[in-house]
Parts: sequence; structure tokens; C-alpha cells
Amino acid sequence: MKKIKNLFSERKKLIKVENSIQVNSISIESKNIIWSLLSENIFSHVQSKLGNMYDKTNYFFPLAENIWIKNFFKYFWLRIEKRPIDELESDWNRFYNLIRNRFFGSKWDFIYTFIEIVFKTIEGEDLINHIRLRLNEAFEDENIPYRIIGSLVTDITDQEEIDSLNEALQSPFGGVEEHFSRAMELLYSKSSPDYRNSIKESISAVEAICKIIANSEKATLSDALRIISKKHKIHQSLESGLNKIYGYSSDEKGIRHALLDESQIDFAEAKFMLVSCSAFYNYIKLLSI
Repeated sequence: MKKIKNLFSERKKLIKVENSIQVNSISIESKNIIWSLLSENIFSHVQSKLGNMYDKTNYFFPLAENIWIKNFFKYFWLRIEKRPIDELESDWNRFYNLIRNRFFGSKWDFIYTFIEIVFKTIEGEDLINHIRLRLNEAFEDENIPYRIIGSLVTDITDQEEIDSLNEALQSPFGGVEEHFSRAMELLYSKSSPDYRNSIKESISAVEAICKIIANSEKATLSDALRIISKKHKIHQSLESGLNKIYGYSSDEKGIRHALLDESQIDFAEAKFMLVSCSAFYNYIKLLSI
């Protein structure tokens, strides 16, 4: 449920309005909201398939083979609990309590890891989009400086940028979605972020859509743009900007030639390229409609 703002107590300053940004922390109130959304939209549906939640002999995992979040159960058991698959907990009540206790007993960073595991393992596009929307609303209400884009928790909070990236990550064109998804993963990797290759993937996504629209698989980005501009009106400055991006990636000192000192490429640069390339993609895509 979305937070109602400017209530009586807030207007009268009888309660303190939370203004702190939860960067390296998360309040119990925010944990409660996030868990409630996950429970309401995911775990309660599992329970409804299994029957009475108070039945202590409610063995769920054989039934979970036909439930769309079975991959979540297995991943959590193997990768988070680090237990062998033949010891997988089969009682739903015990399993639910296990994941609930892990969630509420963990530090702030695991909460977002937990969310990413959910998005990477459950199935159903409509469900995933709904949960992403609800969680992003909750993040905004709770002053959490992160947003979910695709299956990742990111520090991109501008709504137009979020919409642009989510649209790009659902591209119907072969290869494009994969390039953007890989760019996101490389940029936001917690263990080993790779900014150079994130930029490569972002630019490759733009190159891929241009080749598709130009109907020329062997064309470079610059060649594809020339073909496209003959059929569609592309503003000269925009075409020039796209060509400069290609030059930035492909000339003798460009990203793809790996001649730049790695220390010269930082998170801000890779993030800028990811967002910019998603915007370019969404513009170019419209030309094919």
C-alpha cells in the first residue's frame, strides 16, 4: 500500500518526518514494507496452492515443482543456506520461517541481494513487472536511494532513465536485450564491476538495433546510421552524437581497443553510457515502427 503523505500528525509536526537517505542502512520499517510486498505478491500465492498454512505436515516442495517460484526455493537452499539438495526442506511453514528469519536478521545489503534473487528466479512477466513497480514505489516512499531496473537494484532513481532502461531491457529485437542486460550486470557487479566492458555492451546494443533497422548485419554503426538516415529523418546533431559514441568506442584510443588506462574509466562514465545508449536505442527503435 502506497504511503499517504502529509497526514495530520506530520502537518502539526507531532511526529518526525523521515528525511534521512538510507544509503548504507535500512530501517526496520522499510524492511517490514519490503517483506510485506514480497509476502503478499509471492509467498501468499504459494500458500494458497498448498492449503492450510497451519497444517504442520504441509509438505510443499513436491507440489512446488508446478509453482513458478520453484527456482527461488532451490537457489536459496543451495546458494544462500549452502545445503545439499537432498536435504531440501519440504515443509512449507519451516521453509517460510527460514527465509523470513534470514531476511529480517540480515544487514541492509542482503535485503537488496534477496530482492535480486527473487527477480532472477521467479517467472511471469506480468507478475515481475507488478512487483518491480510496487517495490520501486516503496523505495521512493521510504527514501531508499535505489530503484529496481530489470532484475537489479541500482542507484538510478530518475524515473525517465528507469523507464528508458526497462524498455530497453524488454527489447523484442534479438541480441539487444542481452547487450543491455550484460551492461547492467557488469556495471552493478558487487564483487568485480567491469566499467570498460559495461560500456562496450551498451554501445553494442545501439549498434545491434541500427544493424537490424538498416537490414545490414555487416555494417558498422556509422554505416548503419547512413543507411537509416536515407529512409528516416534523423536530426543531424543526433546522428553526429551517435557517430561520436561509435568513435569513442572504436577508434585507435577507444574503449574496444583497450588502450585507455583502466583507471580512466569510472562508474559515472559507464552509468552515463548505459543510460544514454538506452535512450538512443528507444529513439532508433521508433523508426522501425
